[in-house]
Amino acid sequence: MKTYSRQAGAVLRQLRTARKLTLQQAARGFSISVAALSRKERGIDSITRHDIRRAIHAYILSPAETSKLWTAAGMLPDAPAPKPAPVDVQSFAGPLLNNLLLPAFVIDSLGYVQAWNQAVETLWQFSRHPTPPLHILERLFDPSTRDVLGESWPRAIAGFIEDFYRTTLALSGSPEYGCMIRTLEQRYGEEFVGVWNEAGTRVAGADQDCTLDMDGVRVIYRNAQGEILFLVVQSIFRLSIPYRLLIHVPFGPENHRRYETLFAAMEPQRVYFAE
Repeated sequence: MKTYSRQAGAVLRQLRTARKLTLQQAARGFSISVAALSRKERGIDSITRHDIRRAIHAYILSPAETSKLWTAAGMLPDAPAPKPAPVDVQSFAGPLLNNLLLPAFVIDSLGYVQAWNQAVETLWQFSRHPTPPLHILERLFDPSTRDVLGESWPRAIAGFIEDFYRTTLALSGSPEYGCMIRTLEQRYGEEFVGVWNEAGTRVAGADQDCTLDMDGVRVIYRNAQGEILFLVVQSIFRLSIPYRLLIHVPFGPENHRRYETLFAAMEPQRVYFAE
C-alpha cells in the first residue's frame, strides 16, 4: 500500500507542477488543507478514489493523465459512462412538457438545457440566453437570474451545483465534461470555482447514495406581483434515456395560489427547444 501511495503521490505532484500551481492553489481545488495535500503528494497519506476524482475535476486531466494516476494508485478506473443512443428530443419532450402546467425543463446528462415549457420561459427567459448551448449552471450565474432570486441566490446555486456534482461524477473523466467545466471556470472565474469546490466537499462528506430528488432545491421567484417559493425537483418517473426532467413545484397552498395567478396571465402553452 505504501508503494502505491508513493507512486500516486509522485504523479499527483507532477500533475500539479505541470500546471504551475502552488500547494496553496491546488489545495483549494481539492477542498483540503495544504498540509493534507502535501502528505498525499509525499506518499505519507494514501490517495483515495475520491482524491483521484477531485484531481480530475481540479486539474481537468486528460484521459492519458487520468489513466496514469489510476494506475499509479493501483486502482481500476471508474467505469466509463455508456454512450447514449441518439434520441429525438422533440418527439419525447414536446408532448411531455406541453402537458405540464408547472414550470418544467429537460437537461441532458451534462446539464445542457434541451427543452422547456412556456412557464419556464415566463419565469427565466431561457430563450434569451446569448451564448448557446445553455447550461443550467451557467444560467444561474446570469445577472437577471440573480436579480429575480435575490437573497435566495446563494442557497439556490449551492443546491443546484451540489446536485449536479453528485449526479455527474460518473462522467468526470470524459473530454466533454472537462470542456464544460473549463468553460464555466473561464466565464465565472473564482466565484464558480469556490462554489464548485464547496459542493465537492459536501458530497465527499455525505452518503454517496444520497440525492436531492425528494427534498428539491428551494428557489424564490420574485416579480412585481410578489414572490413564489418553488421546490425544483427531479421527476419521480425515471426516464429510460439520458435526460432529466426538472419541475418547479410551488411550496404550500399560498404559493400554489400565487402561481395560479401568474399562470393565468402567461402566454399560451408552448414548448421551446435548444435547437
